[in-house]
Amino acid sequence: MNKLIFQIGLLAFCISVVIIGLEDTPVLETVARSFIVFVGVVIVGVLALVVTSLAVKTSRQAQGISPSGEEESALPPAQPKNGKRQQSAMKKGKS
Repeated sequence: MNKLIFQIGLLAFCISVVIIGLEDTPVLETVARSFIVFVGVVIVGVLALVVTSLAVKTSRQAQGISPSGEEESALPPAQPKNGKRQQSAMKKGKS
């Protein structure tokens, strides 16, 4: 995902070089403005990615879904009601 954001930033840089270069500005000023556009696009992309991932994480937690996509149970795993009795009966039966 970071590679995609970087490539979109480079696309914005190239487009801004062409647009700003058509205005007969000095080369250094053109590159400087285009770099500012590149940094701005990358920062906005990273912030959008962070906000989106946080929103997905909180909505999954609210629905009770684990990060791996499996539903989490609010209750612990079920245990037999007579767990201790069954264990003691099994021990008596083996002796």
